[in-house]
Amino acid sequence: MEEQKEYKTLYHIVYLIISTLMSILLATVATLLNWGEWIVYVIAAMIVFSWYLHISRVVSNQTRMAIYTLEVAGLMLYYGSDPVSVADLPLVVIIFIFLSAINNAKTPVLILALIFPVELAYLIITGRFEAKPDTTMAMRLVLGALSIFSATAIALFHQKFQQVERDSRLNLEKQAITAREDNKIFMENISHELRTPINAVNGMSQVILKKDLDEELFNSMDSIYKAGRRLSDDISNILDYSEILTNKLQLSENDYEIMSVVNDISTGFIWYDEYDQLELAIDVKQDVPAILHGDEGKIRRILTLLLDYSMKDTTKGGLYLGVSSSPHDYGCNLNIDILNVGKSLTKDEIADIYASFNTSKNMVKGKNGLELGLVVVHGIVAKMGGFIKIDSPDNATSRIHVSFPQKVVSPRPTLVLKDAEKYKVACYFNQDKYVYPQINEIYKRIIENFKSIVGIEIYVADSLSRLKNIISSRSITHIFVAEWEYKMDPKYFETLSETYHTSIFAGKSFQLPNHSNINIFRKPIYTLSILNNLQALTPGQKDFQHSDEFENAQFNGMKALVVDDDALNLRVAREILQQLGMNVQTASSGEDAIERCNFEEFDIIFMDYMMRGMNGIECMKKIHEIRSARYKAIPIIALTANAVSGARHMFLSEGFDEFISKPIEVSRMARVIKKFYREA
Repeated sequence: MEEQKEYKTLYHIVYLIISTLMSILLATVATLLNWGEWIVYVIAAMIVFSWYLHISRVVSNQTRMAIYTLEVAGLMLYYGSDPVSVADLPLVVIIFIFLSAINNAKTPVLILALIFPVELAYLIITGRFEAKPDTTMAMRLVLGALSIFSATAIALFHQKFQQVERDSRLNLEKQAITAREDNKIFMENISHELRTPINAVNGMSQVILKKDLDEELFNSMDSIYKAGRRLSDDISNILDYSEILTNKLQLSENDYEIMSVVNDISTGFIWYDEYDQLELAIDVKQDVPAILHGDEGKIRRILTLLLDYSMKDTTKGGLYLGVSSSPHDYGCNLNIDILNVGKSLTKDEIADIYASFNTSKNMVKGKNGLELGLVVVHGIVAKMGGFIKIDSPDNATSRIHVSFPQKVVSPRPTLVLKDAEKYKVACYFNQDKYVYPQINEIYKRIIENFKSIVGIEIYVADSLSRLKNIISSRSITHIFVAEWEYKMDPKYFETLSETYHTSIFAGKSFQLPNHSNINIFRKPIYTLSILNNLQALTPGQKDFQHSDEFENAQFNGMKALVVDDDALNLRVAREILQQLGMNVQTASSGEDAIERCNFEEFDIIFMDYMMRGMNGIECMKKIHEIRSARYKAIPIIALTANAVSGARHMFLSEGFDEFISKPIEVSRMARVIKKFYREA
């Protein structure tokens, strides 16, 4: 639309410049041939008036063009009224015919085409030709007439062709709009059809993994759960990619705690066995506000996709995820930095990645096939008004920097340690063990940032003798060592654990002897988890992981109703809610749910959206119409496999209190329930 306005303005300027030059030329001819002074004044007035109309815009574009055309036609009629100059008239007429044709103006073309024959008729009828035109003059007049006729035919054909093209383009645009709408409906349906069985696989896997299983069965169920999670992520990537291509990606903004988001992400990467040998560190800087306002779900997707992309094809080395912020008038820019040690990128690979951001025909290609992760990240970040930058400073590392604006709700610090002066920490990392020296820089970043955030004393040793010297000369309260360092002298560290709070940074497979007092601190290393370790751990607590605060939540006494027309989905939801300590009943249709609500009271309702017969929205509204104060305000949560962008906003606008997408994650469901637990 803006381009069309600029084109129209430019066209008017060009038309006025040409008509002004022609008018000045006519005034000059009139003066030289003594046609009268009055015509010079008329021409000057017409020029001034035309430019006034253009500058002031007091009338519409169409009206202005009509006035310009009439002025030009009048001047042409005057110029052609002389028997000598009439032969020159066709050239001027043709110029303005083509100018009018460019603007797709049919009426001005026809008016201009009639000027020459009208002028000839006028000269013949009035007898202005003093003598019969000679052969040369006659040929000029005939040629002029034919030229104008040809120019008019070309102009009209051009306009017709342009009209056909415009109609075709409009038709294609309508088809594209229809196709996008059809695609949206298709993606919603395919999302529902694919996520429903995945929900059953993931949900029941989570339930079974909580039971007392032998090691072989546990590992098998764990593999099923991981495969389901991976498939669910791949489907999400495809859906997001489709929405980015069709410009349907939507943001659903709310207040969120960035530390909680990062903690959930770090927890999720513990169960990837293939990354057990990677040095993974996650760091949140002190300048990041505690509570921000933005699309929390999309930010989780960005973090997950960045880590997932960076960890693929990287089995050795290290990975650093840093989250920081920079203040602005609108709040802040949230910055996410990935440093990948052990995975470099060539200039051609970086160029291919950037190319994939700008065309639907290219995607990032990895060893295991097409990668949508970075393309989706770019699409989400661009929608948020941010950017992504990728480089590879040397042949051993690569970096990804993402930045996008967020509103600040609470600027208070994200990490606070009470009585920080009481803590004195000794860390032992042997820097010589790493293949890539850049990994040392990763841990230095973590330690220095943590030290600056909470204000505790941290002493770093790069050898066992240095550690012993620190312990003997300082009043140490806590000791952190890495897995490899512990294995070099386990007896020494077991002895230390009898006096000091001692923790080991270790991978998932590492185990301590049964009698050990040392705490296992599972990778990835994360500043929040270190803080929790300092505040909460006591000697002998064997396995400290990045716990999800909702993983073991209990909502005892809370009565829930689950509504879904799929029996397997009902079973999954019932099992998960029962594990959370809730009293659960189920309904297989909207009508069944309404009937139950008329005779029983519930504290919370989980409602599937896409049910046969009465859908979830209709059922939710009818439940709120029940003549009971409880049901007018009862929280009703949309449970749906529709995970397309904007789904949450749609459900909340319809009247649902919250939205949970399938496949259901226990921690996500517990997080939602907690919002309404006190009210219940």
